[in-house]
Amino acid sequence: MQTQYKHFKKTDDYGEVKTIAMILTATNDAGKKAVLKAMHVVGEDEKDSVSLMTDAELTAFTQRILDSAYSEQDIVNAFNLTPPQPA
Repeated sequence: MQTQYKHFKKTDDYGEVKTIAMILTATNDAGKKAVLKAMHVVGEDEKDSVSLMTDAELTAFTQRILDSAYSEQDIVNAFNLTPPQPA
């Protein structure tokens, strides 16, 4: 299984990071993709350090958070989910 991590920052008018949308895309051996998402609200105690992170540091930060939020079993289970059907 291959995994890819992405992030999107939302800043305020002063350039401080307020939230980070985090996306984990996993691809299994059959080529099927599963996407897991999380939103991280940047706390007062971390806002200065997060705002100063390079893109590579922010990607590593994203990976740590998503890896702690989703277990290997969660990722495997995501491949078996059935998308919602329109009513």
